[in-house]
Amino acid sequence: MEKNLLAKNGGKGFTVVELLMTVTVIGILAIQAIPSFNQLIQSVRIRAASSDLERTLRLGRRHALARGELIRLCPSVDGDTCTLENKWQAGWIMFADRAGGTRRDPDDPILLAHDRLTGLLIEYNRGTLLSFNSRGRISRNGSFHLCMPSRPEASVRLVMIHSGRLRLEQQRSIC
Repeated sequence: MEKNLLAKNGGKGFTVVELLMTVTVIGILAIQAIPSFNQLIQSVRIRAASSDLERTLRLGRRHALARGELIRLCPSVDGDTCTLENKWQAGWIMFADRAGGTRRDPDDPILLAHDRLTGLLIEYNRGTLLSFNSRGRISRNGSFHLCMPSRPEASVRLVMIHSGRLRLEQQRSIC
């Protein structure tokens, strides 16, 4: 004596065809969503990098004001010395320049070292050295351009004016 469970439940359940159709629809929707999800991830990466750089610049200005010292920032591959290339995505350091030179001396304390940011391009339009004097000012206006080659329309620019103040601008550019 066999019992027919489907008949007892009134035929409730899914057929194989219904399950396959559901999986197919979910798959199509997922494929449509992947490019948008990648764009979202790239936008978040650019915003995070600009926030890191903005935080570093604000910290540098605060240190210059609080300590009354010359504070410098420069790109750095090893977290110890400045590089001569305007590629800030390789990482950067912030140090108190006690000797007053244009590069970090061994006795200049490193206040912050930031690691490499992959997949991004970051350039400073004034070169490879940014300095805050003891009053928190920079020598002249400048800006950092942050972009991702795979998504140049999501570029941002971090603009600094002579007083050391910052503002962030969304920018459409070719990376």
